[in-house]
Amino acid sequence: MTIKKFFETTDLEDSLFVGYYGGSNLGDELLMEVLQLMLHETGVKKSNFFYFKPELFAQYHKDFGYGII
Repeated sequence: MTIKKFFETTDLEDSLFVGYYGGSNLGDELLMEVLQLMLHETGVKKSNFFYFKPELFAQYHKDFGYGII
Protein backbone atom coordinates (compact mmCIF):
# COMPACT_ATOMS: atom_id res chain seq x y z
CA MET A 1 0.00 0.00 0.00
CA THR A 2 1.29 3.44 -0.87
CA ILE A 3 1.23 6.36 1.56
CA LYS A 4 -1.27 8.12 -0.68
CA LYS A 5 -3.56 5.06 -0.64
CA PHE A 6 -3.23 4.84 3.15
CA PHE A 7 -4.46 8.42 3.53
CA GLU A 8 -7.31 7.82 1.08
CA THR A 9 -8.55 4.63 2.77
CA THR A 10 -7.92 5.29 6.47
CA ASP A 11 -10.24 7.34 8.66
CA LEU A 12 -7.90 9.85 10.26
CA GLU A 13 -10.65 12.21 11.42
CA ASP A 14 -10.03 13.41 15.00
CA SER A 15 -6.52 11.89 15.15
CA LEU A 16 -3.63 13.08 17.29
CA PHE A 17 -0.19 13.23 15.68
CA VAL A 18 2.86 13.28 17.93
CA GLY A 19 6.41 13.80 16.77
CA TYR A 20 9.32 16.00 17.74
CA TYR A 21 7.46 18.98 16.33
CA GLY A 22 8.38 22.44 17.53
CA GLY A 23 11.81 21.39 18.64
CA SER A 24 13.70 22.79 15.64
CA ASN A 25 14.08 19.28 14.25
CA LEU A 26 13.76 20.13 10.56
CA GLY A 27 13.04 16.54 9.48
CA ASP A 28 10.03 16.27 11.77
CA GLU A 29 8.91 19.80 10.88
CA LEU A 30 8.92 18.80 7.21
CA LEU A 31 7.07 15.58 8.00
CA MET A 32 4.43 17.56 9.89
CA GLU A 33 3.96 19.88 6.92
CA VAL A 34 3.51 16.92 4.57
CA LEU A 35 1.09 15.20 6.98
CA GLN A 36 -1.03 18.35 7.22
CA LEU A 37 -1.11 18.73 3.45
CA MET A 38 -2.09 15.08 2.92
CA LEU A 39 -4.83 15.32 5.56
CA HIS A 40 -6.12 18.46 3.90
CA GLU A 41 -6.04 16.93 0.41
CA THR A 42 -7.97 13.85 1.56
CA GLY A 43 -10.69 15.93 3.22
CA VAL A 44 -9.87 15.42 6.90
CA LYS A 45 -11.57 18.27 8.79
CA LYS A 46 -10.41 17.70 12.37
CA SER A 47 -7.08 16.40 13.62
CA ASN A 48 -4.59 17.59 16.20
CA PHE A 49 -0.84 17.87 16.39
CA PHE A 50 1.14 17.93 19.60
CA TYR A 51 3.57 20.82 19.17
CA PHE A 52 6.32 21.47 21.73
CA LYS A 53 6.20 25.27 21.38
CA PRO A 54 2.80 26.22 19.94
CA GLU A 55 3.76 29.90 19.90
CA LEU A 56 6.31 29.11 17.16
CA PHE A 57 3.96 27.10 14.95
CA ALA A 58 3.11 29.97 12.56
CA GLN A 59 6.80 30.72 12.11
CA TYR A 60 7.42 27.32 10.49
CA HIS A 61 4.09 26.09 9.13
CA LYS A 62 1.08 26.96 7.03
CA ASP A 63 -2.11 26.82 9.06
CA PHE A 64 -4.42 24.17 7.61
CA GLY A 65 -6.87 24.63 10.47
CA TYR A 66 -5.84 21.60 12.52
CA GLY A 67 -5.52 21.82 16.29
CA ILE A 68 -2.13 22.59 17.78
CA ILE A 69 -1.81 21.39 21.34
